[in-house]
Amino acid sequence: MLPHIRRDPAYLADRGIRVFESWRNGAPELAPDAVDWQGIEAWNLAYKLQQAPGPLNPLGRVKFMFANTFSVYIHDTPGRDKFNLNRRCFSSGCVRVEDPLTLAAYLLHDDQETMGEEFWTALDDHTNHKVGLPEPVAVHFIYLTAWTDREGILHFRNDVYGYDDPLRTALASR
Repeated sequence: MLPHIRRDPAYLADRGIRVFESWRNGAPELAPDAVDWQGIEAWNLAYKLQQAPGPLNPLGRVKFMFANTFSVYIHDTPGRDKFNLNRRCFSSGCVRVEDPLTLAAYLLHDDQETMGEEFWTALDDHTNHKVGLPEPVAVHFIYLTAWTDREGILHFRNDVYGYDDPLRTALASR
């Protein structure tokens, strides 16, 4: 995001992104134009950038939080066109889901109380709402760069995270 902010001084304001002095609780909010964005290195960005829920938010309308040490979660996206692409590594580590409302219904067991009017109203009011699951669900991610489909056709994708070489070395050493 930093290159966009440097090129366009209104980038943050146009997207409703707020800037805070730091990540600590109670950190003061800053005017986006009060920060020297040209003098900041991406690896040393101490400011907290926060965007409210709504149609401009890249997380879409639903975010599925789960315990992990990497701040990764599963989320909706307004960028629906990206699901039709073969190469879809556009994220900063989180996982976009194509049909978040169906996933929510599945996780909530189609519980009419939870999935009722309160849930649908919360989707459209552009504020954060937390809905707990009726029971915990284990989340596992599998990273594949080769697989076969239902017809037995072998597919390959680029190893965008660089995991294949260390795996190849580990397997060869056995």
